[in-house]
Amino acid sequence: MSDINLSVVTGRITQETASRSFTNGDVVAHTTIASTKHIPQSDQSFKEYTAWIPIRCRNHLAKKLQSFPVGAKITITGETVTDQWEDSKGTKQSRNIISVDKLELVSLPKSKQNRQESENIEDAPPSYFDDIPIPNY
Repeated sequence: MSDINLSVVTGRITQETASRSFTNGDVVAHTTIASTKHIPQSDQSFKEYTAWIPIRCRNHLAKKLQSFPVGAKITITGETVTDQWEDSKGTKQSRNIISVDKLELVSLPKSKQNRQESENIEDAPPSYFDDIPIPNY
């Protein structure tokens, strides 16, 4: 019996989608979504925990993802995979990313102001996608 590798996450797009097109017509798009959980505290307040989750879409899903603005709330379903590569210094690197099989728009940002606030998230991690080769599998 094989293991089950299924990830379902709802969150907001935190940065512009980076994409690449290949000579065979394939398109790969990457971005990060932020998913925040609110935990009730004993003093009636809430503590927030935010997970920054890198995602990758291919072909028609990549094109769909590119059409969503920063701040859009989406739900994704896919599997967690580990990308591995060697950086320019020869150091082995790896990271987990969700390879998306299903992508749904939950809501768009309410206004341009909301989009600008979403684009300026101070806690957002640096973009992983500038220096990482995109596997074509």
